[in-house]
Amino acid sequence: MRHIIIFYYVLSFSIGLSALFFVFVAWLKLHETVLKYYFIFLFLFSFYLIINLIRIYLTVILNDQEPYINLITFSLYFIWYPFFLFFIPLFFHKLVGKPFSLFKKVLFILIGASYPVMLIMAIIAGKVPGKIYSIIRYEMHNIGGIIILLIIGYLIVFMIREYIRMDNGMIKKILKIFTIITVVFIPGFIVDFNIV
Repeated sequence: MRHIIIFYYVLSFSIGLSALFFVFVAWLKLHETVLKYYFIFLFLFSFYLIINLIRIYLTVILNDQEPYINLITFSLYFIWYPFFLFFIPLFFHKLVGKPFSLFKKVLFILIGASYPVMLIMAIIAGKVPGKIYSIIRYEMHNIGGIIILLIIGYLIVFMIREYIRMDNGMIKKILKIFTIITVVFIPGFIVDFNIV
């Protein structure tokens, strides 16, 4: 069962790399701005899969439960979050042709910056790897999960609103697919972050 999980992540990552390659080639040929941000969008999810793959391999396959191992993997999430929280809303704004205002840019940058700040606070408060990991995993990770859930909620409302207003049939289909995938993904996300 453990190796099946690893196989699933490797397969998902391989598919992600293929998608990254084709989107990059398409961007080089067409020079569409939205393709550039879609490439970043896919790259961020691929990087998230890499972090999960490393964490599962070390803690599940190798059964290495050393505090510093868990600390390293969860720290990677906190480094990843700021980029995710800025570029994912930016991508959807570019997709529908809506300006990503200076206010929104500053807002999402500040929200994203809260994650490294939380990581630094945990390091200062915990002092030793085991305590730091405990603070990150059971306190700040859950706070971070709630923040991301709120961002996802914003994106769902944004996509539904733009779907209603959009005249471009192709963009409407893309928004519909992304909205359905996001809504389906939420329960697993809540369980993963132990939000409830």
